[in-house]
Amino acid sequence: MEGSIILGNKNNYWRWTEEDGFDLTHTDPSTSIPQLKFQVDGGAVTIAPTKTALVIIDMQNYSLALKKHHAGHAVEKALVDHAIPTARRAGIQVIWLNWGLSDTDLKRMPPALQRIFSFGEDGTRKKDGGIGHDMGDVPTEDGSGTVPGGRFLIQGEWNTRLHSPLEALRQHQDVLLYKDRISGMCGGREVLREYLKGKGITTLLHAGINTGFCVVGTMADASKLDFDTILLEDCTGTPHGEVALQASLDTCKKGWGFLSSSVNLCEGLKQMEGSANFARGE
Repeated sequence: MEGSIILGNKNNYWRWTEEDGFDLTHTDPSTSIPQLKFQVDGGAVTIAPTKTALVIIDMQNYSLALKKHHAGHAVEKALVDHAIPTARRAGIQVIWLNWGLSDTDLKRMPPALQRIFSFGEDGTRKKDGGIGHDMGDVPTEDGSGTVPGGRFLIQGEWNTRLHSPLEALRQHQDVLLYKDRISGMCGGREVLREYLKGKGITTLLHAGINTGFCVVGTMADASKLDFDTILLEDCTGTPHGEVALQASLDTCKKGWGFLSSSVNLCEGLKQMEGSANFARGE
């Protein structure tokens, strides 16, 4: 293609043109597959929806149901209003990636991870016991009573379930996976990586909480493993303030991939659908 630049190698490459930006489909231009072009920070990208997944990280009760003013509530709205409906219409796989530990995971837990949940930022030991402790009864979100919180971060407990508005949206074709580290792409279990490789998925749209930890950690490791990574800025948040959020976004943009939004993705799909209707004469 005249005026195009190839980045990468014969097994893993992007094609760039001034008109269309970065083509992340990993296919020859003559290949006929559905393609979705949308705006990212600094230009545009084109993805193949059938080779793309929306990875939604840690949108669970222990953050969203127990904290009325958590940044994750704005994230949840963007997911419900834009990102998830757009992904479904485009044919993008929806993956829910949650904390969900087993007793075996606890036995092989590294000390650095235990420290994160057992000690405060000032170095003092938390009284609740950290990962695996029984949370006891916790208040329901509407304040009408209590519910057993279960063991903290343990799979199958109330605290690790998807927040109810998102659980209501989950469909049978979605994939629910559990991670045992800050990053969902490494650790004692690598179920996300194995699933993506098995399905031939090469592009990941990242969303969820908290931006500077589990979201960026997963995105960074995915990039290192040669996945194409895009962070949906309006679909991620952190309780650690605007400065921390901006630092995480800058790191993602400069080091790991692209920044975009669920609104941009939605607008790109509308154009894709419009082009398809035009081609059919509708």
